[in-house]
Amino acid sequence: MSSTLLWFQALLVFISLASVMAQNIKVEKTGFDRVPDKLFYFQGSQVALWFDAGARVLWRSSDQGKAWTRVTDIAENEPSFLYEHPFDNEKAYVIGKGKVHWKTVDRGASWQKFETPIEPAATFPHLSFHAERPNYVLFNGFKCNLGGWTGMDCHGEFYYTLNNFEETALLRSQATYCIWSLSSAAFETAPVKEVMCVEPAKKSGMASMLEYEELHLVQSEDFFKNEQAVNFGSTSEVRGVIAISAVNRFLVAAIKPKPSEPDMDLQISLDGENWHEAIFPVDAKLVHEKAYTIVESTGTSLLVDVLDSASSTVGTLYKSNSNGTFFVKSLENTNRNQLGIVDFERVQGVEGVMVANVVSNAAQVKAGSAKKALQTRMSFDDGATWSPIQKVYDAQGTLLKCSDGPDKCALHLHSVTTPRNNGQVFTSKAAVGVMMGVGSYNDHLLEYDESDTFLSTDGGLNWKLVRMGAHKYEFGDMGALLVLVDDEKEIDHIWWSKNRGNTWERYDLGISIRARYLTTDPTSSSSKFLLIGSSRFSNERVQSFYIDLSGVFSHKCELIENNESKSDFERWFARDLTSGPDCLMGHEQMFYRRKADRDCYVGLDFQPPVVELKECPCTEADYECDYNFVRDGDKCVRIGPDVITKDMCTSRNSVYPSSSGYRLIPGNTCNAEKGKKLDEPVDRRCGDNEDASYAQPPRPTQPMFDDEIDQFVYFKESPAMLLRLRNGELWSSGEHGIGWKHVLQDKGVIRSFIMHEFDFNRAYALTDETIYVTSNQGAQWEEIKVPLAPTKHIALALDFHPLEKDWLLFIGDSTTVSSQSEMSSDCHSQAFYSQDQGRSWRPIATYVRSCLWGRGGTMENTDENSIFCEEYQEKKGNQRSFISNRLSFTSSNNYYSSSETLFDAIVGVAVFGKFMVIAAVSTFLFLPPSIFLHISMDGKTFAQAAFPASLNLSPEAFTIMESANSMWIHVSTNTHHGSEYGTIFTSNSNGTYFVASLENANRNEIGIVDFEKMQGIEGIALANRVSNPNQANMGDPKKLVTMKTADAGAHWFPLTAPQKDSKGKNYDNCKRGVDCNLHLHSYSERRNTRDLFSLSSAVGLMVGVGNVGPSLSTYRSGDMFLTRDAGKTWNEVYKGAHLWEFADQGALLILVDDEDPTNVVKYTTNEGISWQEYAFTTPEKRLKVEDIITQPDGTSQKYVIFGTEYGSSNVVAYHIDFSALHPTKCKLDLSHPSDDDFELWSPEDTRGEACLFGRETKYYRRIQDRDCYIGEKLVQPREEVRNCACQQEDYEWQV
Repeated sequence: MSSTLLWFQALLVFISLASVMAQNIKVEKTGFDRVPDKLFYFQGSQVALWFDAGARVLWRSSDQGKAWTRVTDIAENEPSFLYEHPFDNEKAYVIGKGKVHWKTVDRGASWQKFETPIEPAATFPHLSFHAERPNYVLFNGFKCNLGGWTGMDCHGEFYYTLNNFEETALLRSQATYCIWSLSSAAFETAPVKEVMCVEPAKKSGMASMLEYEELHLVQSEDFFKNEQAVNFGSTSEVRGVIAISAVNRFLVAAIKPKPSEPDMDLQISLDGENWHEAIFPVDAKLVHEKAYTIVESTGTSLLVDVLDSASSTVGTLYKSNSNGTFFVKSLENTNRNQLGIVDFERVQGVEGVMVANVVSNAAQVKAGSAKKALQTRMSFDDGATWSPIQKVYDAQGTLLKCSDGPDKCALHLHSVTTPRNNGQVFTSKAAVGVMMGVGSYNDHLLEYDESDTFLSTDGGLNWKLVRMGAHKYEFGDMGALLVLVDDEKEIDHIWWSKNRGNTWERYDLGISIRARYLTTDPTSSSSKFLLIGSSRFSNERVQSFYIDLSGVFSHKCELIENNESKSDFERWFARDLTSGPDCLMGHEQMFYRRKADRDCYVGLDFQPPVVELKECPCTEADYECDYNFVRDGDKCVRIGPDVITKDMCTSRNSVYPSSSGYRLIPGNTCNAEKGKKLDEPVDRRCGDNEDASYAQPPRPTQPMFDDEIDQFVYFKESPAMLLRLRNGELWSSGEHGIGWKHVLQDKGVIRSFIMHEFDFNRAYALTDETIYVTSNQGAQWEEIKVPLAPTKHIALALDFHPLEKDWLLFIGDSTTVSSQSEMSSDCHSQAFYSQDQGRSWRPIATYVRSCLWGRGGTMENTDENSIFCEEYQEKKGNQRSFISNRLSFTSSNNYYSSSETLFDAIVGVAVFGKFMVIAAVSTFLFLPPSIFLHISMDGKTFAQAAFPASLNLSPEAFTIMESANSMWIHVSTNTHHGSEYGTIFTSNSNGTYFVASLENANRNEIGIVDFEKMQGIEGIALANRVSNPNQANMGDPKKLVTMKTADAGAHWFPLTAPQKDSKGKNYDNCKRGVDCNLHLHSYSERRNTRDLFSLSSAVGLMVGVGNVGPSLSTYRSGDMFLTRDAGKTWNEVYKGAHLWEFADQGALLILVDDEDPTNVVKYTTNEGISWQEYAFTTPEKRLKVEDIITQPDGTSQKYVIFGTEYGSSNVVAYHIDFSALHPTKCKLDLSHPSDDDFELWSPEDTRGEACLFGRETKYYRRIQDRDCYIGEKLVQPREEVRNCACQQEDYEWQV
């Protein structure tokens, strides 16, 4: 048989196979009059919008372009612009040419009309969006007023809406640009309602808006009822602000300080409050107006391209450190166009890989003697180094070579300055490692129509010629599908590949078109594509082809992790440059992607790829220069003195721990133990530190306070503190009590302060007449004008909304004196609400006892604006003297324009976790009043709590204790003074049915119960039980025994006593195994109820004062006991009763004598195995300690001790810093857990099985004897290992 015949038969087989495959491709064609001016898919859906701006027509497809329908909800000939919401994939907006516009909240299925007071502006964008609140939108409009001596006054105006254009209000007139501070999803540190605007300082119509030297930046948190100019740390007003922009986690402002000069400054902020100037290298070109472009940046740095000269379109790319302060040169001679668009793109889905084009003949171009010769460079280390693409192969797999020499030629690619398609140029996020481009293998980039199409499947390391000529391309099914269409001429077919470009198949379209768009869903995870082209051979000028390639595969791919040869997926490592790990930001990225030769589809439509991070040893690349240091070559050099405390230097020859000049880049996850530790402190001579202070206070004590301490608290997740004295003085400390500042000194007596429950920067100080607020953790305060004096009759005069941080409820006292007697006056409490942080108030109700927002606790199903109040039914007389006036419980969803009475007579209301609890009074004929509890999880539907039939609640007889997934209630069965006790009941999961959990549970005379849940582990609790109830009823002292539950109250057991005490001796005061158990002093005896047995971050650890014996003895005779396994086993760790406090997530425990004056604390770093003492003052100034506190999350190693000096009335706060105890940070190595400083541990249930609530859960805990500090908060639990076999204890009852 001849070779020609063989070839012909093979061709027939190929054509036959292609025909069979084509039958599995579904294509639908739709005709249009014009190509779309804008086309986009709603993220995570099949819905697409096609906007024809010329015809002012909008089309919608619900099936990725298979069928299109014209949107008829929008008036004809009106649409001018189409906007997709960047933070809400359900919303889009059509801006009309006048004051009428349209919006959709269901991906275009329906459209609603809305109006704005003015027409849209001529400048873009018309809409600015809020990253956290999708309904918060700014509208940019334009307004002209006719008449007057000027003839016409035209200017821009910005409007805002908080409810998606249901209502609009004027934000700012004559502003050139406004944005929400929270305009980027990565920028999270600004107030929710803060807006920043660039506007003229002197407003005089359109002319002033064009005078750039008069523009300044203003910001406001209440839509400019109050405002402040942003002066970037300067003491004088800063003008010449050209622009403000949110870039990832940075705010960037461009300022032209001198009108006559082109130079500009860039100011950077991470919080919108504190700004610093961007510092470029000494040899850097000056930043000029319209001469810089911030290119796609990550959260760890900013990338800024600066134009080299006004006469060229050549720039230099600079990269910043993590806070955007210092910039270093990354790439010279970058290519840009006249619009400032830079040939730069980040490879999607893979960290640190970038593509850019440079001008190889920049000198000639700047001189005007040559056209640009572009070359492509790639970086695989986030811009630290760049290199040409030289590993390029032809279609047969042969390495391309250049006739002029191996280093003369490389692959050069057309980039974003010459866009030929929608979206990213080279990559898609879901198609990991797959890149395509149009370019040429030469000494420079050829024209587009002289270029060919290339493919890389390893993230840009190697490239292959896949098709001669320039083509549009698109990725599908996470890179399993590739589609090409000719982009140089009319064609009647496409090319597609399902094996990552190894072979290509042709599909005929049946009509010739000139391709205009080739696209798919934004994630490139679908198998459906949309091709749009113009045609001369059909009635419609434009044809849209819906191409479904999902049928070309035989089955769905299967991931078999433990058998890579059988698995359809392979592990692919990003940036595989070397034989070892290729790391960036301390880790190596590993992805699962489909093997190229597998005939299967991935099928994870609209989902991101699966990625794993492998930890790497630290290298120089993982560090940046610390504060007061800048990079000089490959070193960080000092540029200023260290900021040190006065006690660190006693003389010029003393040494102190100084920065090495390096710090780990924030977010970097490298392992310093296995690599380089460049950030360890170095000893520095005090004389070498300019402006150092050498005075040495003898001890770390602070100025004495004039009175006893009434309140003290940390701001959550912060070292800042507030402290109030009994005489009404308020003190603030910014750093764990190191220094104290007396605030609001001339504002009168501070009666109390309240921390904002949901905004950890705010606190409120209450005087007899008004309220002061801090929004920066006590640094500054401002007055809130309140309509009445804050109430003195309830604990909290304010309530806070969990979603809207500026929404407040306030209760004030109103008094109209009718006679000489205060008790006969018309004194009552009145409630008000504010939606602007107290700048304006509106009344709600009078004669109230309390009011609260319906979204309290973790209740999530209540209306956002719902309010509940306790109101007295008869609204007259003196509220303080009410005895028989009934208290009702009311609610409203319209700020009490109307209200509903939910309960006519109540004792009280409280919100615990997800439960709202109402104690309602019910009276029956001839029977005394009874209390019934009603429970709600949404504030709308209340169910009466069902207790055993014999139980009768009285107002003074029950205590609701801390609740999360179920409720715990203590009901007193004996209320005789000195012998109070009762039964603890626990509820089912919705809080409606209660059963007895523990009888004879101890409480004191004010209702405080000896009950405490373990923090951090659900289901474990301790309680004290009265073991002699009959004798206690007769007047004998109560004998208390401590019980523990590990199954949320289903079963209780005594605490097992340790075998020996802390001295190694046996306990001789009890009979082993009979009545020899451990008993602990609990809530009812504590001075401060915030002192707990456990800490949520110190998982498994509990500590308390107690004794071993038949029952609990006196506090003074107690010793210190500790458990590290959630109460299963206990050890006596120190003799004598002490106050205690955990720190560093349990790695540090401190004890201090609270019975006798002392000048020392005892501390352990190994959970009580050994102890050391530290003298925090001299013996002569020993302290009667009142309390010891640290940061509530337990991650700090700093404490504050409060007390009174022995022999005097001086109240003192001591700051103690244990940070220097451990020079080494604990190592957590997920890849090699046997080599790190942590162990995995599981708590056990009452059966001794490592299961709680049906699951075995693993937690990290530091190995007991490791000499290291933990530092950053560990994510707990680590993992849920398995589901346990169900036992009777795992079920709740059903009634």
